[in-house]
Amino acid sequence: MSRRDTRWSWPRTGSKALNKFDSFRPDLVTLDVKMPGLDGLEVLQRIREKSASVPVLLLTAFGEFKQDFTTWASDAYIVKSHDTKELKTTVRRLLGGK
Repeated sequence: MSRRDTRWSWPRTGSKALNKFDSFRPDLVTLDVKMPGLDGLEVLQRIREKSASVPVLLLTAFGEFKQDFTTWASDAYIVKSHDTKELKTTVRRLLGGK
């Protein structure tokens, strides 16, 4: 995975993320549980209705949501940290080493 081969998009709300998903067709989606408008769990559910194959990573400051049944539809769940090693490793794994 190199920066040169990467395109990014940062929708600021859940509804904008869903609109972008339809037009952008990402290789990976990263969501926060707490998002303005539709929360990340609702966005995750709607993404899964559209595509079960796009990996979704929940990246949040709220560790307690990991036990929420809804989060199980994600491919990974990471509690935000200043150490980005787990995030980088997980992104590489979800992208299949791209």
